[in-house]
Amino acid sequence: MSTEKPDDDLSFEAALGQLTRHSRTSLYLVLTGIVFLLGSVYYSATRLRPLEEEINKKRAELEQLAEEEAAQKQRVAELQQQYQTLKNNTEKLYAVRVTPDDKVYEIKATAQASGQKTADGKPIYSFSVYVNSPAATLTAIRDVRYHFEHDTFRQKDYRSTDRNDKFAARYNGWGCLDSVGVTVTLSDGTEHDFDFNMCRSLGPQWS
Repeated sequence: MSTEKPDDDLSFEAALGQLTRHSRTSLYLVLTGIVFLLGSVYYSATRLRPLEEEINKKRAELEQLAEEEAAQKQRVAELQQQYQTLKNNTEKLYAVRVTPDDKVYEIKATAQASGQKTADGKPIYSFSVYVNSPAATLTAIRDVRYHFEHDTFRQKDYRSTDRNDKFAARYNGWGCLDSVGVTVTLSDGTEHDFDFNMCRSLGPQWS
């Protein structure tokens, strides 16, 4: 009796074996895909999510900084307005000016009795017009020019460069002038002009 299998049986076994191999390969690919997916989920959970959270945190910090910057700009604008208002109010004071580096000075007048009198009995005073300010402010001034427009003055124009003397101009006489032209030249060449009323500066008794 022959033990050889029919050709049909051999073909079926070959097909079954091939199908089994393909099934194993497919199963291997499916398992590999599952492992990859699980790995991706794990990576996302352990690496990407913290990075996302860090990015969101940085974005929130940037937004906060932008808000703070806007608030700071507003504050700077308010301070600039306050500074300008203060400067303008300061310069509204009589014969007061502010230098570009924010130093304040004023033009003042003094009168000191000399003990002498004119021919018609009027007391003679020693008058001074000068820059009243701290020494540090005087360093910002180059010179001061004065113009005394009155018929009794032989010399009407004076110029002082003496910081130690507060750029003073002096004369002896019996009265003050209600209009003295004063030009203060700063070290940078800026000029401040005044129509200076000596009598007002000296006080109401001289008005």
